[in-house]
Amino acid sequence: MSKIVFVLGAGASAESGAPLMSDFMYKAEKIYNNLDFNLDRNIYELVTKGQGILQNAIAKSAIDIYNIEHLFTAFEMASLFGRLGDLTQKEVSNLPHAMKRFIVDTIECSIAFPTVNGYLGPTDSYQKMATYLQKLKNESYITNWSDISIITFNYDLCIEIALTSLGIPFSYHITDSSKDKVSLFKLHGSFNWEYSVESGLKEKVSVTEIMRNLQPYNDSKKPLRLHTIIGDPYIVPPSWNKLYYHEKLERIWSEACKAFVDARNIIVLGYSFPPSDLLFQYLYAIGSMGVSVIKNFYYFDPSVQDLPKKLEPILGSSVLQRAKPMNLHFGRVFDTLETEHYLSQL
Repeated sequence: MSKIVFVLGAGASAESGAPLMSDFMYKAEKIYNNLDFNLDRNIYELVTKGQGILQNAIAKSAIDIYNIEHLFTAFEMASLFGRLGDLTQKEVSNLPHAMKRFIVDTIECSIAFPTVNGYLGPTDSYQKMATYLQKLKNESYITNWSDISIITFNYDLCIEIALTSLGIPFSYHITDSSKDKVSLFKLHGSFNWEYSVESGLKEKVSVTEIMRNLQPYNDSKKPLRLHTIIGDPYIVPPSWNKLYYHEKLERIWSEACKAFVDARNIIVLGYSFPPSDLLFQYLYAIGSMGVSVIKNFYYFDPSVQDLPKKLEPILGSSVLQRAKPMNLHFGRVFDTLETEHYLSQL
């Protein structure tokens, strides 16, 4: 099982251009107003129309219309109830799908991948992570690739492209559980996955295909748009109804839970432990009931002054004592972790 477990949140992909919860709507507006992306304006107009209607409810309710999770939840509830202001029945029914497409478009268009010989390459910060993992293997800090598990809440393909660029094998654990691969658990789905009743959950197009065979690029940096191939990817949207979507990811969550059983080192990057994410809190709590002793719990965040307040409800006292907060952005983390001081503690 895993010797080292990495947990990646939205902050990890933010350095590659992905939006955070706090600036999602701002970035979305800029992207949909950029004609070069050729996005469906009807999607943007329906979402912002719904947002505008909800703004009128602020005097009587506490809905944060600039919080993407609150907005999506409000749209799902409106679809369930069949009404939202003066929107037509068809518009109300289309709100959840429009919001999902809105999220996919915004994230995909925000991340610009560099090109290597005309094909997609990794972003700088994720390349540093992949290089660090390769160092662990080459210098025998780990024996097998299966000693590493990566748990991510991000939909994007940044980590996959970085791993593939260095020839590091990985498994999504959708079906296979190959022994000598890095375990990559995408708890909220992925832009290259699809789900159908007939076939279930599957990887629609592999990262190798995307990088090598999708199409050559001439620009120095290019966003990765998969909508023409995938259509609507299988992702778990940020809403109250996560359990419904997670049913399709049951195997992945189960395998991710096992990763914590034998974990000796847990490294958290760009994940803020939001109080609303109870599913991950229970995943960690149940998974960490193994017999292994956690040696290190590293938590990297540019603002870690409230670490005890964030982690006390989640970590037991013995692990909390080993928690090491560091004020570092994702891209600088691996310069620190690859020093002899930290490598010797693994």
